[in-house]
Amino acid sequence: MNPLMSKGCILTLEKYINKETVFLEIGSGGSTCYFAPQVKKYYSLENNIEWYNLVRKELDLRAISNIDYRFIPPTDTSYLTKGGEWWNYEVFGDYIEEISNLDEEFDFILIDGFARNHCYLKCFNYIKDDGHIMIHDFYNLREESHLDLLWNFDLMFKYYDEVESRKQIGPERGNDCIVLKKKSGVEYDPKDMEKFDVKIPRYV
Repeated sequence: MNPLMSKGCILTLEKYINKETVFLEIGSGGSTCYFAPQVKKYYSLENNIEWYNLVRKELDLRAISNIDYRFIPPTDTSYLTKGGEWWNYEVFGDYIEEISNLDEEFDFILIDGFARNHCYLKCFNYIKDDGHIMIHDFYNLREESHLDLLWNFDLMFKYYDEVESRKQIGPERGNDCIVLKKKSGVEYDPKDMEKFDVKIPRYV
């Protein structure tokens, strides 16, 4: 079970982690089994029970024990057939809020699941001041001009600075990630979470 990420994304991520890293992954998979042995403590959230069971089995087979792996279901299980406009707070609120239930500050956060925009905002108070957030598949749209519809740059860059990115625009997945670092002197406003769903539909 290997990460569904380009080699470039993997190498980029590995620059930010080591055996002292406390790592949060939002959206599990081959990356869970690959990165968990490289860090001190690994937390992972998953919303799909079939995928959760598959990854859980692989973790047990590899005897990976430094992980807190949680299944957090959406309120509407038909979201996969309805498209991105349904990946909202109403459906994924429990999944998003579970970040605050982990009672941890993280050195690194990988956002690679559903409701990714809500998750990057929620993570602001849980990433260390010198920590980093990577969003996978960040550029996985047909045109770069569509990116703001998905990510809401006004909010993203209100809270974070871009550290680096690897661009891949188009249908093929490739060097498609961005690394963010939280801004200093910014206070999180919970009302900003509502602004994502006002912009529905986010996908073009």
